[in-house]
Amino acid sequence: MKNKEMETAAGRTEERQARGERGFTLLGVLIAVLIMGTMATVAVPRFTAALAAANTAKIQADLTAIDTAIALYRIDKGVAPTKVEELENYLENYEQIKPPTGECNINGEVKEVPGSAYSISTKKTGRAQAYLGDCTVYDFGGKKGT
Repeated sequence: MKNKEMETAAGRTEERQARGERGFTLLGVLIAVLIMGTMATVAVPRFTAALAAANTAKIQADLTAIDTAIALYRIDKGVAPTKVEELENYLENYEQIKPPTGECNINGEVKEVPGSAYSISTKKTGRAQAYLGDCTVYDFGGKKGT
């Protein structure tokens, strides 16, 4: 009886191979899953760090543009602006200057973006400067303590 079962199983295997049907082995599938898991373990932190770096660069560019607009406004009007809205004529693409969401690099540490809108204040330097939360352009990026 065993011979007949083996012949039948061998016949089915030959039929599948003749039709071009091939299956995956359990070991092959497990190795593929292990490789994909390892790649994900490496890729996800790098992707997160790249997003934080991109957000930081956008915030720095926006704050620098606003600081430049503040200087131009001061030259034109003789006084510093008190709200970002006053700089509409001094900023190109004014409607698009909004902080990103997610994480960014503040003094060398990855943290949540500290605000949802840019503002103008004199709190740190005594002169009008662009802020996001309590941070100026100099607080974004860099290393801790610099």
